[in-house]
Amino acid sequence: MSKRILILMICILMTTNAAVLYAKQFPKMTPIPSIKLTPDTFEPYFKPTLPLDDTLNVRINSDESGQIQNEQQICINPTNPDNVVAVWRDFRLGYRRIGVGHSFDGGLTWSDDLFPNSNNSWMSDPGLTYDVDGNFYALSLTFDAGGDYSGFEIFTSTDGGVIWSEPVQALYTPTSDIFEDKELIACDRTPDSPYQGNMYIAWTRFTYQPEYSTDCCVIRTIDGNQTWEEPIYISEEPGLQWPVPVVGAGGVVYVAWVGFSFSTITLDRSFDGGATWDADIPVAYVAAPYVELNGGIATFSYPAMDADISGGQYHGNLYMAYMDWSNYDFDLYFRKSYDQGYEWTPAVRINDDEWDNGCDQFHPWLTVDENGVISVMFYDRRNDPVDNLPYDIYMTQSFDAGDTWTPNLRITTVSSDPTSGGVILAGLIGEYSGIAVRDGVANLVWTDFRLGDQDAFGSRVHTYTESSIDDGTPAMPVKPLLVSNYPNPFNASTSIRISIPYKTDLNIAAYDMTGRKVAEIANSRFEAGTHTINWSPDGLSSGIYFVRLKSPSGSVARKVVLLK
Repeated sequence: MSKRILILMICILMTTNAAVLYAKQFPKMTPIPSIKLTPDTFEPYFKPTLPLDDTLNVRINSDESGQIQNEQQICINPTNPDNVVAVWRDFRLGYRRIGVGHSFDGGLTWSDDLFPNSNNSWMSDPGLTYDVDGNFYALSLTFDAGGDYSGFEIFTSTDGGVIWSEPVQALYTPTSDIFEDKELIACDRTPDSPYQGNMYIAWTRFTYQPEYSTDCCVIRTIDGNQTWEEPIYISEEPGLQWPVPVVGAGGVVYVAWVGFSFSTITLDRSFDGGATWDADIPVAYVAAPYVELNGGIATFSYPAMDADISGGQYHGNLYMAYMDWSNYDFDLYFRKSYDQGYEWTPAVRINDDEWDNGCDQFHPWLTVDENGVISVMFYDRRNDPVDNLPYDIYMTQSFDAGDTWTPNLRITTVSSDPTSGGVILAGLIGEYSGIAVRDGVANLVWTDFRLGDQDAFGSRVHTYTESSIDDGTPAMPVKPLLVSNYPNPFNASTSIRISIPYKTDLNIAAYDMTGRKVAEIANSRFEAGTHTINWSPDGLSSGIYFVRLKSPSGSVARKVVLLK
């Protein structure tokens, strides 16, 4: 057995037994204020606020190797919202590499490749970020299969992900006594920061000699990825995993992780651009920092975290979503901080399936867009209440800093059975995925089994703006206007079903892909309630159209497909 494989096995043993190793060595921490988790507690947090239209599921990786792709991240170019870049862990050559894809039509079609392999290294655990000018930075863990070194490399693209630079070595640790793991990267894009452009990598350092420990370390670059400074140890508690870095308002750097010693999600902060770090702050207790779910899926109660830097009314808020145990299954919970992480609100359950149904939710990811809208995606097994095995991807959004949430939307059109792929490697499906939102459009990436093996799939979802239909009104969350149509796709006619909470004037019209109005469907005052309108297009050719509902309080569009 090689030294590298032995080290990886030790990592797994540490992960699953860390709580036992450390629990008796340290005293209990001061309890974190919370609330009793019951269905009655959370009912008021949900109210229908916004429909999300049908989703397209697109395979991103193009290989036919039958190998696996997982652990995805995704970003949208702030200078061109149709330019989307994704990275993932890729085994198409039979060992760990990093795949990268780019799209210039908002994620509808993709081109993909592998990052070049330096020094015959293995590559894993990708991260992705971007700066205010739209340059992308892809982070890769690199390590020798023999266990002689580990470290991080950064690839840069200035053309939307088409061409990537030779990698910059951000960290190199030439010893088998230390292994660097679970790294993520964040860039300071805050408009009110004196450190704008700084980038930060946070990760777990596994130390085997002279004694075993796991610690959270951070490095930074202040010169645009030309050089990286020496690592700083920022964690005070022993035994941890899964650090997540975020840059908030004013350039404050946050890193949160899940600890095995006290089963606690913990936060640390830097107020001087990553030069020095504050005392650790406990955020939440969790029942299981690490657990293997049904089907062999390795999961952590890691903090999916982001900050509001929109300049709007919630500017400066810090948000976190994480997995935790309820009475009979794992659910997803949300907390927020108004004061740079000092205090946190009680936990709110954000998956809206029936309580205690035995169906797990896991692997959340959270993002905040340029308008302060919070979006959370997650893996969800609610559609298999018998076996709790196949999963789907769901998402939910909040337009009021997490006080209320939209009904959970199923993103995947086909459920995935994680036991059907044949190849079981690296936590089975990986440990994270990604979501990015801009201009009212969400792009998601996840691990999908529908083609018989693990693939990186993506989806483009219109949320609260009208996509290609632009009448000059500013992008903003609209009042509740629930809409669906059946059938879709349709041939001769389709029934459009709307639900409105109050009497209002409503215009319903159809537009083609260029934004040209092609049909007036209805234009009158509607009473509160649910209504069905039949639409039989006359003279229109097959294609994609948008049906827009417009009221004095806002508008929403839904994609429909006409097939003749």
